[in-house]
Amino acid sequence: IAGIDPPAGKHIAVGHERMAAVALPQQDPRRAALPGAADQYQRGGVARTRGTRHVGRMGRAGPATIHARPAAVDSGARGVRGRLRRRANAAMLPLMRACTYVDGEWREGAPLLQGALTQSFMHGTTVFDGARSFARQAPDVDMHMGRLLRSAAALGLETDLTETALCDLAAEGVLRFPPGAELYIRPALWAEDGFLVPEGRARFALTLFESPMPAPTGLAVCLSPFRRPRPDMAPTHAKASCHYPNSALALKDAAARGFDNAVMRDGDGNVVEFGTSNLWLGKDGAAVTPAPNGTFLDGVTRRRVMALLRGEGVEVRETRVSWPDVLGADEVFSTGNLGKVLPVTRVADRDFQPGPIFARAREAYFRYAVRCAVRTPEPAAAPDERRPS
Repeated sequence: IAGIDPPAGKHIAVGHERMAAVALPQQDPRRAALPGAADQYQRGGVARTRGTRHVGRMGRAGPATIHARPAAVDSGARGVRGRLRRRANAAMLPLMRACTYVDGEWREGAPLLQGALTQSFMHGTTVFDGARSFARQAPDVDMHMGRLLRSAAALGLETDLTETALCDLAAEGVLRFPPGAELYIRPALWAEDGFLVPEGRARFALTLFESPMPAPTGLAVCLSPFRRPRPDMAPTHAKASCHYPNSALALKDAAARGFDNAVMRDGDGNVVEFGTSNLWLGKDGAAVTPAPNGTFLDGVTRRRVMALLRGEGVEVRETRVSWPDVLGADEVFSTGNLGKVLPVTRVADRDFQPGPIFARAREAYFRYAVRCAVRTPEPAAAPDERRPS
């Protein structure tokens, strides 16, 4: 079929299922399907393998739609490819629409970006960030882009990108989707060259994909046996991909016990965050959250909610938090990029109700988001306009 992206045999996680992803691209006679073959191409002196269709420049019609069906894990691509061919004309379950800016151009879908000898593929020197857009609003995208650049510097990745340029690209990407699209905005920088130590300039990609905002129906959480590392153990001040196997193990353990997420501790036993977001308690009318101690990210949404609550007269305390503190709270909620502000309705074997501090935090956040409308980036001025004679 025209347009397997990722290639046959490549799987993506959707909830608790493994799915084989298939892109249904716009027809482009310049890039025909190559059934059963691989598209070899060169970049930076390294041969890379792409799937059966080269992912080209993104057209005016907008992002590619990626569809999915469950597929068994197969040691080779033949079984998966055969099943996908037989289902090519069948009804497909829509998964997401996506577009990616890489190497100076917008492309359809999620093109493959790394080769077998890419430094970050072997040794993990990758940083990324995540922002959100909904109803053409993108709250604090500048803070997310600034953190991306700080994370890159922390891992020794070199780039000439600026926060302003990154924000302009994010706005371009958002405007390629329909006005009501709920999007995840994910910029990334990674080491292309080098062995253990990165060399040369980092490579950059910005991907936007549809990702519905989670409903605030309530999360169930448990105490994780996994711990967050100290700053002298890992680059904890960077949002780096190397941290996420730790989170994945915590989430897998929590799911096996029937929970949605996990409460994480540091090496000293202090509660610091959830597996994928920052942790908040309501206690005696005050909003309480773990004080940053270098073992977890002081999240962008966390800081925004903190400022909004204080602006509404709510007492906010950053302090040391223990597991008994969580169990004894009046309410528990989370802040993070994926869902912004979400309630927790079960902690271990104790049930909670969404509380008044959560309600104020969520309402204040989405009221603030209305002020963060995405606008068309202004074109760069001509050289003579930038430098008056």
